[in-house]
Amino acid sequence: MIENISRAIILKHDKILLARQIGCNYTFLPGGHIEFGETAETALHRELMEETGITGRCGKFISTIENIFTDADGKKYHEIAVYYLYHPNNANGTEKVSSLEEHLEFVWADIDELEDFNIKPGILDDVLQKLSLNKKPDRFYSVKE
Repeated sequence: MIENISRAIILKHDKILLARQIGCNYTFLPGGHIEFGETAETALHRELMEETGITGRCGKFISTIENIFTDADGKKYHEIAVYYLYHPNNANGTEKVSSLEEHLEFVWADIDELEDFNIKPGILDDVLQKLSLNKKPDRFYSVKE
């Protein structure tokens, strides 16, 4: 089955908000599954509210990444994720971000140090580096990890 995902790029100065499943050695961008009948933007608002309590607005569409991978338990995945810049309302989401879901934690990472955070999919490092340099990333990537 192909999973459809919506993810947020939340920037604060030279930092980006990352999510991590407790006990895992990799990070990813906040967001989650798009439910049947939802738009990608609606799903992103819902997921951020459920995970962090952050509200805001979706900004510019950045890219779509198709990622085919096998997790540490041997389960195979095929995801198609859309990535948007996301602008939190007022101050919520600009300081320490607490998780509302016990299996997740959130950290602010320097964009120049993403390799230290094992971000998944790995192509995101390139996408985010381009954004930080005011360059346009490709609109679509397809990777197998």
